[in-house]
Order: sequence, then C-alpha cells, then structure tokens
Amino acid sequence: MPPAAALPATWNEVERRIQAGRDDQTEFMLSACDPSVIGRTICGFANSAGGLLVLGASESGEILGIEEDPAEVGAWLDDLLDTGFTEMIPGERGRRRCADRWVHWIATPGLRALGGIRFEGRFWIRLNGTTVEPPYYALRELMGPFPHAGMDGCLIRDAHLDDLDPEVVRSFLRRSRRFSRLETLSNLERPLEVLRATWLLDGRCFVSLSGLLAFGRSPQSFRQTRDLTIRCTAYGGSERDWDVRLSSEVEGRFDQQVHGALRWFRRVVAMIRLRDECGNADSILPPTVLCEVLSNAVAHRDYSIRDRSIRLEVFEDRVEVTSPGVLPDTATLAALEDGGWQRVRNLVAFEALGVAGMTFDRGLGVGRIRRAMRTFNGTTPRFENDIANGEFRVTLRLCGEDICR
Repeated sequence: MPPAAALPATWNEVERRIQAGRDDQTEFMLSACDPSVIGRTICGFANSAGGLLVLGASESGEILGIEEDPAEVGAWLDDLLDTGFTEMIPGERGRRRCADRWVHWIATPGLRALGGIRFEGRFWIRLNGTTVEPPYYALRELMGPFPHAGMDGCLIRDAHLDDLDPEVVRSFLRRSRRFSRLETLSNLERPLEVLRATWLLDGRCFVSLSGLLAFGRSPQSFRQTRDLTIRCTAYGGSERDWDVRLSSEVEGRFDQQVHGALRWFRRVVAMIRLRDECGNADSILPPTVLCEVLSNAVAHRDYSIRDRSIRLEVFEDRVEVTSPGVLPDTATLAALEDGGWQRVRNLVAFEALGVAGMTFDRGLGVGRIRRAMRTFNGTTPRFENDIANGEFRVTLRLCGEDICR
C-alpha cells in the first residue's frame, strides 16, 4: 500500500496534482451538485491511503472553477466532514479564486486504523483510480482487528472510561452467563475488552459505540450518538399527519430506551384512550409483544445510520415500530417467516437487553410475537423490509376488528 497522501497546504501543490492527473489518491469533479458522490469519494480516501478531491477541475487538467457561493460550499463541506460519516474526517479544506469562479479542494488523510469508515451506511475505498465498495478481501483487510458486525468496532473518540458507569458494568457482569464465574469484579478492563465495549489502539483505550450505549452514564451526550434514541409519537387517527396527541424522545442506554418507550406507551393508552373498550395497555397489546419488538429494533438497527432514530408510532388502529437500516447481512423476510433469524447485528446490545430480561434466545422472537398476537386478537404482525427508504418496520394491529371497530 502506498503511504498516506500528504495534505497539500498550498495552491501550488494542488495545481501540481491537477496537472499530474487522476489516480488512487487524486480525484476531480466539475461541480458540487452531487453530495453523494463527494461523500463516497472522501470516504474512499479515508478508508485507503488518503487523497485529494478537487472541485472545479477536469481530468484533463483544465481548471474551470465552480459558480456556487464559496462560503456556502465551504460551510457544507465542513458539515460533511464533521457529521456526514461514522467518524469525523479530519480533512483540510482550501479554495482559490479563478476569474469569477472558485476551485475548492479537500485533502483527506488515511484513517484505516479506525477499522473502516462508512458513508450512507456503506464502506467505500479507492481502487484503480475510482471509488468503489470494497470486495470481500479488501473489506477484511480494511476492518483489520475489528469485527465486521454492525457497530461493535466503531469508536467514540471523545469518550473515555470515565464515561462508563462501573456499577452498570458490574451489574451486567453479575447477571451475564458469560461472566457468571468471574472471581472478582474489581478490575473491569478485561471484561470490557472482551465485550468490545473498549478497544486498545496504539496504547490508548477507546470506548466503542456499543459500549457507550450499553454502559454509558449519558450515552446521547456525544455528537455521534445524539440521534440514537427512540422517538415516540401518538396520532389521533389512522394517518401520519398533523394530529399529534402526544410525542416524546426516549434517551439512555439500550435497556433504558426500551423501558422508557414502554412507559410512554402506557401513558398514551391511559391519557388518550385509543379505544373506548380498551382502557389499559394490556388490553391494547399483549404485555410482552411491544417489549419484544422494541428490543429487536434496538438490537438490530443499523447504528452506522446516525441521523435517524427508531420510531414508535401509535395510530388509532395500529402500532408501528420502524428501525433505521434494512435487514442485516443475509437475513430475509422469508427467513423471518420460516421461524426467525439467529444472528444479531450487535451482540452487546442483545446481551444487555437479555440481562435486563427484555429479550431471550436468538431467532425465537418473531415466533413469540406471531403466536401472542394470534392468541390475543387473531391478527398477524406485518414485517416490511423497506429497501427504498432504508428502514425495517413491524406493524401490530390494535385489537381485532370485531372488538375495536
């Protein structure tokens, strides 16, 4: 692998790279009109050896510039580098006026040591002078010591061990099957490492995203985690419209989010009286079903999607729980219909919810939900893998039609 590209600080260096032409570490675009292409290119550089993206230059070496307002383009690029990826990209930006237009450049360092960075939920690399999704062998190399399992290897670089609650960790260890024989709980470093809650990298201890959400004192206090919540909304009718009766956003650790969303649901039933005949939460849905659905949403959501929360929406005739991200890996709706899917996107989330008594053996949740709903009101839950919107949704009917019409 070539060494990481130096970050060019002067226009002379940028101009030299333009004349040298496109390669694995240099890319040109004639406009800033396609944010996705720009984001993929920067992500590809970060996951490779670094590189330079020039806006306003052609592959033939012609410097044309772009017409867009330079301040607006600069602000947009800064926001993209700060919040557009699963990790902040410490790139350097520059610009130069050419006649009545502007040339912008973004120099991105190689960040492979972080175990892979994603843009729009996907990995990108530079290969043969273009930006592509990595083939399997390249993905294995990119991930290095990190697991290719959703979010376990994603590090919150601003988080430290002090941001984890040791009492929450000890409670988890005492109740966990994996650590039930641990002789002492005084030293938490090794268990946290085994759980992938922390990572030792270049002599420093980093907290992972899953560790923060499982054991953190205030998990949503970091830029990367502020939207990793459950947004709850109750509507007055059967449509998603302006008639909102009650709304809330539930923060906290994995188990706290599920507990909080269930408390909110009970409050909705008590305050709004969704049906005259149904006056409490247990008469709307079986007591364990919503807990199972929410726990699966938390354990299986795609945490590389940072700008969307899990949604719990209550209508007059149904409850919908929507998770960011489609079904993980090789899971299909057919597999769910045939009795579930035993892999989990994030093992720490699954274990934390299991210790809290919110979910049980893998692959059995869908069957339990189906049986409980058929026994309760004769309905069948609907599962939707919404690929177009990048979401997975579970819909539960509230009472049978002959009861709650």
